[in-house]
Amino acid sequence: MQLNQERSRLSIVLGVAIFLASLPVLLIADSKQTATEEREGEGHALLKRTRKHREAFSPNFGGFRAELRIQLDGKQHSGTLLFKPPRTVEVKLTDEEVRRSVEETLRSMIFHRMPPRRRDSSQPQKSLRLGAPDKHWLGRKVYLGDRYQSSYRIRDNQILEINRQMGDTRLLITVMENQFTQKGRHLPRHFLVTLFDVETGSLKSASAYTDEYVEMKGNFLPKRRQITSTRKGRTQNLDILIEEIELLEELKLTSSTE
Repeated sequence: MQLNQERSRLSIVLGVAIFLASLPVLLIADSKQTATEEREGEGHALLKRTRKHREAFSPNFGGFRAELRIQLDGKQHSGTLLFKPPRTVEVKLTDEEVRRSVEETLRSMIFHRMPPRRRDSSQPQKSLRLGAPDKHWLGRKVYLGDRYQSSYRIRDNQILEINRQMGDTRLLITVMENQFTQKGRHLPRHFLVTLFDVETGSLKSASAYTDEYVEMKGNFLPKRRQITSTRKGRTQNLDILIEEIELLEELKLTSSTE
């Protein structure tokens, strides 16, 4: 039970990390470049290119409902999932603790597929800088200069590492494999999430994720997420299978979202 609560907390931290990972990119406007934007530093230019290669739902994606088949350490659960953009994710299960955990994990998985919002080009940009050139297999390091002391490693227009400090915890996300679409955009397939104690540097927990997707009308929807988490010598296995997916009506775009 305690490990399940820790895994639930990890889902929240991961969701925050994924959201924050998109912010520096979202702050780059899609409108006509000003003279200042034309002089973007290498860090901003690198993130801007990376953004274009991330697979996301189409702007008019209306959401979906589906059936859930869940295994938590061998115990079976079934329920339903409803997603309505931009923020509604509802999971129904009889076991409330499992429901909260599954909902948090699916919220993180789905929100990572949301299209970036457009922002006013007058908004201040974060202070970015590139790390020194090296031959790290995860790519070039980019320091974001934010309050989380965040950094990425980027290779081939993919963010393959996210490193940031959140309170007394240091979060490290390492992408081991991406799935590529026919358009050349990528989706995370295998990745590791590791939490460290900031003060001691000791390992708090480690989790391995495997994600699967299904394409429906040009959108890649979550099909499965498997997580193996380890903390204090105990391991937990969660398998979430998403079946019988039914797409909801497409959104009617307004001028502000086009």
